[in-house]
Amino acid sequence: MPDPTFVNWDDKRGLAAVPSCASVGYRGFLRKMPAAAFLALNPIRKRPLHGRIVTAVAAGAPIGRPFVEVVAENGAWRVVSHEGRGRVAAIAAAFGDDFEVEVCVLPLGLRRRDLSDEPLEWALLADRNRERSDA
Repeated sequence: MPDPTFVNWDDKRGLAAVPSCASVGYRGFLRKMPAAAFLALNPIRKRPLHGRIVTAVAAGAPIGRPFVEVVAENGAWRVVSHEGRGRVAAIAAAFGDDFEVEVCVLPLGLRRRDLSDEPLEWALLADRNRERSDA
């Protein structure tokens, strides 16, 4: 049984790590949220979980953080792109829907230095294509 308090995040060498999250301090910021909240922001994933991801999460292997790319919309962030539904679904399966994951939030066209503290707290709005699926 995996440790229910720990996910081994590694944004440089972890499974499915991407350069955008490896430089999140420059490109954006981190936001903690329940696994179910991350999944609700993005289009519904209908493909089954990849066994390699489930095994990695269960074993406590290093994995890359999920991310959302966002644009400012009336004092909130609208999700326009994402990566990591499979990893987060595997985490939810192992630890529960309420388990908090660290998500890289990457504002398009902006860098962290362009943001005051206020936008770091803005709500995240679901992708407008949420009902689209990748069946």
